[in-house]
Amino acid sequence: MSSISEIYDEHVERVFNIALHYVRNSADAEEVTQDVFLKVNESLDKFEKKSKLSTWIHRITVNTSLDHLRKQHANKRRFILSMENAVLPAHTDHSHPGIHLEEKESLELIMSIINELPNNQKTAVILHKIEGMSQQETAKIMKRSEKSVESLIGRARKKIKEILD
Repeated sequence: MSSISEIYDEHVERVFNIALHYVRNSADAEEVTQDVFLKVNESLDKFEKKSKLSTWIHRITVNTSLDHLRKQHANKRRFILSMENAVLPAHTDHSHPGIHLEEKESLELIMSIINELPNNQKTAVILHKIEGMSQQETAKIMKRSEKSVESLIGRARKKIKEILD
C-alpha cells in the first residue's frame, strides 16, 4: 500500500474540492481536508479494501464535511442565543466588484440552492454532477444502489427547478 504522503498527494485536490462544495469557504475546506487525512492516517490499517481507496477517502470526506457543518450550525445557534439582546451591525458585502458578474451570481444561486437540499440529495449532486464521478462510484461512496443515486439526483433536479421557476 502507498505511504500516507503518496495518498495525500494523490487525493488532496479532490478531497479539498468536495469539502469546499459543502463548507463553501477555503479556510473551512482546508480544515476539513486536514481532518480527513488525519482520519485516513489513523484508520489506514483498518481499510478493508472492499472498495477503492479513493471511494473510502471520499466517503470520509463527505462525513467529515457534514460533521463540520453540524458543528458550525451548533456554534451559530449558541452565538445567536448569547447575542440575543445585542445589536448586530448591518451586513456588509466585502466581495470584490468582479463577483457581481451575472454568470457568477447564477452559479452562487445554484450552489446556495444545492446547499439547501437534504444531505443525501446534496451529496449525490456534488459527487456526480459537480465532481463528475460516475453514478456507480457515487453509489459506492454513498453506500447506496445506483438506482437510489439516480432517484436522489432526479429529486434534487426537480427541487432545484421548482426553486428557480
